[in-house]
Amino acid sequence: MTDYEYLLDDDFSSCNNDNYKNEIKYEDNGYNSVNRIINKKKVTIQFYTSKGKDTNIRNAETGDFFIRNQKTKFRETYYKVGSSDEDLFYKVMLSTGECKSKNGSNTMFFYSPHHYMDHFNCELDEIHITNWKLKYNERIKVIESMNNYNNNNNISNN
Repeated sequence: MTDYEYLLDDDFSSCNNDNYKNEIKYEDNGYNSVNRIINKKKVTIQFYTSKGKDTNIRNAETGDFFIRNQKTKFRETYYKVGSSDEDLFYKVMLSTGECKSKNGSNTMFFYSPHHYMDHFNCELDEIHITNWKLKYNERIKVIESMNNYNNNNNISNN
C-alpha cells in the first residue's frame, strides 16, 4: 500500500459519518451546546468559545479560527483575544451558567451582531448594533491607516 492509498481504504471512509464528527466536536475544548425553546420547540444551539488573553479568536458558529489576510514569512497569523483585534468581531459572553466549555471560557466571537442574532435566534436593541458598527469602523480606519503607512514606507525604501 502506498503512502496515500490508505485514504481510499473503506475503513477510513467510515470516519466521515455523523457520529465520528460529533465525537470530534465533543473532544474540542471550546465546543458547547445549550438548549432553548424556540417556537414551542426544544432546539439545541451549538457554539464554540475562545479561550483567554493572547489565544486565537475563534468563530463561535463554526469553530474555525479567524485568520488575518496577511501572512508572515512562515505561517498564517491569527486575530488575538485581549487585543484590539476583538473590535473586528461581535463579542458575547454567555453568563447564564450553561456554558461548560472545557477551556473554561464563556466568550464567543461572531462576524457581526447579525450573525449572533441568527445563530442564537434572538434580537438585539438597535443601539447595540449601532455601537458595534461604530467600534468596528473605527478599528478598520486604524488598520487602513497603518496599511497606508506601511505601504508608503515600503515604496520609499525600495
